Amino acid sequence: MTVSNARSSNWRETRCGGGRRTSWRETSCVGGRRRTVSKARSWREEDRVEGKEFKLAGNKLRRPKEQEEATGDVAFGHSLRREALLVIDMQRDFCLPSAPLFVAGAPAILPVVREAVAMARERGVVVVWVVRVHDPSGVDVERSRRGLFRSGRNGGNGGVCVEGSEGARLVDGLVSEDDDVVVVKKRWSGFLFTQLDLVLRRLGITDLVLAGIQTPNCVRATAFDAVALDYRTVSVLRDATAAASPDVHDANLFDMRNVGIATPTVAEWVSSSGWEIGCQAE
Repeated sequence: MTVSNARSSNWRETRCGGGRRTSWRETSCVGGRRRTVSKARSWREEDRVEGKEFKLAGNKLRRPKEQEEATGDVAFGHSLRREALLVIDMQRDFCLPSAPLFVAGAPAILPVVREAVAMARERGVVVVWVVRVHDPSGVDVERSRRGLFRSGRNGGNGGVCVEGSEGARLVDGLVSEDDDVVVVKKRWSGFLFTQLDLVLRRLGITDLVLAGIQTPNCVRATAFDAVALDYRTVSVLRDATAAASPDVHDANLFDMRNVGIATPTVAEWVSSSGWEIGCQAE
């Protein structure tokens, strides 16, 4: 018995939209049986992803350069700037003179922080209160602060920013509203062991502005982590943040500027067009 194997095909190429479509019919004869298979392949020279045009570059989709420049962001494709104001540790245990961890510069910046919060709400900027709240036992506090929980300071109750205590509350003059976000932290940075980054990205936040206390500790740690996490711009409001002394405050602002963090005043931030508020994080 003779078995013949033969294969023939015909194909055609058509253009559709911004791309091309190739189709062909392939006929084979194996063992006396005839089989015809239709196949097609299509691709677009330009594709659309989330409403933006991309061009094929090798095996990767890339937006045209003019669109990259217009949005200012290639990695995430954001077309609109969306800010959040992070207000850090403006709590009684840090802001009142009788508090166990009083920051000397805190009272002076309180009116400025209040103004920054008001301006943020007026402009539709998300307000995030980043606060410390600790277990009464001190099990979740830094090693360097465990002594505060053993010594019976803070009105005889021991500890600092203890959950449910007066010291953990926001200082008088600052109020969290229903539309605000509250993030509880246990360490210097607002990002360490918290859901801050998750919440900000879920809200579509691309740019961060920081206020609060104190500059060398929680403000600095949060700002540096924001840069490391690739937020598009990071700004620290220099007249709405404070430390134990102006010299300490200024020295830390200098360090922050060296890593691409902008340090505008509240007035400069408010009067800005929006894109010039923060310096591009590097």
